[in-house]
Amino acid sequence: MVLRLLRANLDNDLRALEEVAALLEEIHGAWREISPQAQQRAVA
Repeated sequence: MVLRLLRANLDNDLRALEEVAALLEEIHGAWREISPQAQQRAVA
């Protein structure tokens, strides 16, 4: 992703920035789902 962002910046490529943003949103969503599950296991 870092290299993709670098190329996007160098080439002024909005589509590449949107691609990375979508990937980061997917990762963020996964982390949000993991957090409550981990908290439930810690309590049990």
